Amino acid sequence: MKLHLNTDASQLLFTGYADDHVLINGHRFDASLLLTARGVEIAPWAGLDFDALTAAHFEWVALRELDILLLGTGARLRFPHPSLTHALVDARIGLEVMDVGALCRTYNILAAEGRNVGAAVLIETCSGELSPSLRARSAEAIQSLVWRGARPSSKHFRRMTDRWPGYPRPTVSHFAKALTTTELRA
Repeated sequence: MKLHLNTDASQLLFTGYADDHVLINGHRFDASLLLTARGVEIAPWAGLDFDALTAAHFEWVALRELDILLLGTGARLRFPHPSLTHALVDARIGLEVMDVGALCRTYNILAAEGRNVGAAVLIETCSGELSPSLRARSAEAIQSLVWRGARPSSKHFRRMTDRWPGYPRPTVSHFAKALTTTELRA
């Protein structure tokens, strides 16, 4: 579905969506992501299904200065367990859960109003296996979590690294890298 909204041309907005991707200002994203006014970041839950979300994923989001987080859970509406979202409560970030279509429409309206909103999109992959480039970007997102001071337990990293063969185990060099955001502004 294509979406249209009259607003500032430099503002990042959803321009379309389907079950396996979203369009942001006409650019296609096939991986789970976080969209804010500051840019697009590939999320550490990229390639995971809804049941694999952990508290560390929400801690990663809580490091951003948001008022509202819209969580798009795919084609179906599914609510995360409250124990997973405790970091958002501590950071005083409101959480609204919805399907991806509703997320795209709601984000565009709130962003056009100038609200401090973030859109966390969960795009589930069919095969369960990440492409090498997506595996690397997901690893960078998790490294960013550690870089910014939140230290997930080694148990969390074991779960993440055991999920896909070849997923890089965290080392000292991983902690020295910061997440680079994808800038779509010209």
